[in-house]
Amino acid sequence: MSNMDNPHGFSLLNGVAVRPPTPYRIQGSEGTPYATALYVGDMVALSGGYIVKATAGTANPILGAIVGFESINGGIKAGGYYPASSTYNWIALVSDDPSQRYVAQCDGGGALAQTNVGGTVNVKITHAGNTTTNLSGMEIDSSAVSGAVTDQLRLIGLVNMPGNEWGANGEYVVEIHNHQLRQENNVDAIA
Repeated sequence: MSNMDNPHGFSLLNGVAVRPPTPYRIQGSEGTPYATALYVGDMVALSGGYIVKATAGTANPILGAIVGFESINGGIKAGGYYPASSTYNWIALVSDDPSQRYVAQCDGGGALAQTNVGGTVNVKITHAGNTTTNLSGMEIDSSAVSGAVTDQLRLIGLVNMPGNEWGANGEYVVEIHNHQLRQENNVDAIA
């Protein structure tokens, strides 16, 4: 049986945060509005003191995944998403603990296997976020598993759930390898 193709971004393993999410600002009415939509499960980075969608690929550090939003002008947005170029003042609630583990689907570009556990991979941004479910379309890029110190994610294993198997579109446990808040393998990840 093959895995269903249903990207949903990066969610907390077992729905449990290592520590409470940290609020970070999304540039809004106090400056030029951020022109990219953000969704729950998007991996993000800090840039100029604001949250931006993470750039996929080796050597692009990640801060964490969005778990919710607040709009200073419009109140709490449990879940929800940030519409591109919003003029409201938005806060992204980010799970930014370097030891946090996430669950995400891998793309169909390569077949992950048990032998890849411990290897490193990157984020892939192929699908847009979903404005109905408010979930990200980000996935794990399975086309190039390596051990590069600047890759974004480390593969921990296959999610243990019925119908999930190694290969394309499987659900996997990962942690951020190239994290903005820690130094890993003598690589300073602070951007």
